[in-house]
Amino acid sequence: IQAEHGTLQRRVMLRTRGRGVFREDSSWEIMLDRVIADRIETTPEFIAALPKNLSDAMRSLEFQGTLFVDASDVHFAAEPDPLRPIRASWQSTINIDNGRFTLAGQPVTNLFGEVKLSGRRQTQWVSYGRANFDTLTCNDVHLENVDAPWYMDDRRFVFGEAVRVNGKKTRNATGELFGGLVEGTG
Repeated sequence: IQAEHGTLQRRVMLRTRGRGVFREDSSWEIMLDRVIADRIETTPEFIAALPKNLSDAMRSLEFQGTLFVDASDVHFAAEPDPLRPIRASWQSTINIDNGRFTLAGQPVTNLFGEVKLSGRRQTQWVSYGRANFDTLTCNDVHLENVDAPWYMDDRRFVFGEAVRVNGKKTRNATGELFGGLVEGTG
């Protein structure tokens, strides 16, 4: 499937390929091998169209910017019981161009780079990965080459050493400042 939306100057392009299975018992699965979306503007309309948990997170962060999404192994499945939640899993890379958001009341601007993420939803949603930003500015401090592991679920967002992988701490978030290295966690 391939689609385009918008004006010539602000055209969003979407391409995907995959397959679906719809069973007699009303269960179904959709498996997308690849999903590519180019030049997504994070407008209020776009954010409102996202799944509730994701739109709530985007609103709370006050996120703005242009996105390029390249996802693989995107899987959705539903049981015959319509009251059971739809299960989902995904792996993707999101490139951010001139992003900005608010974290703990502090504006983060001049965000250029990528976020690699994997995630799943069964009874709750969980997403985790690594952020690699060429640049970002926080409290008028300009950082470069920021690298941060992160984790988010229905209840919390953590980054740096606070992230656990197989029960073990990851390393702190790092970035370059004035030729030196800064570390952080949260």
